[in-house]
Amino acid sequence: MPINPFETVVFNEGEPLDPNQLNKLQTNIANTYQTSSTLYNATVGNQTVAYVPVMNNGFLVFPKLEANKVAKLQFDPGTMFTSTPYVVAGVRSNISDGEQISVSVINLTGKPEICLISSKARTDVRVEWIALQKKEIA
Repeated sequence: MPINPFETVVFNEGEPLDPNQLNKLQTNIANTYQTSSTLYNATVGNQTVAYVPVMNNGFLVFPKLEANKVAKLQFDPGTMFTSTPYVVAGVRSNISDGEQISVSVINLTGKPEICLISSKARTDVRVEWIALQKKEIA
């Protein structure tokens, strides 16, 4: 549904009230209400509390992995979160036949780290991450 445009209404001091300007003002109020209802309903769904997502993302490159040894790199999920966010991470580099790479995210309440372990020695493994938190709409 397209959002109706907002029309600026100017009232000059000492000028008599113009019914057309008052009608534009009323239309602006109705459009604002309709738009806010549309946005609210788009976020509610089956939720008991309306919210919007707060997100951040990034990537790390592990320069060298030894076979079957855990490698860790710290990352910064960002400062936009009001509590500990949910973080997911995944390998973005090619994987060869028979290779297995495990990824985990640890220490989110302290110094967040991404851990990797590969069944084969590797160089330049790229890991991408997404951090997410629900922010309630007041």
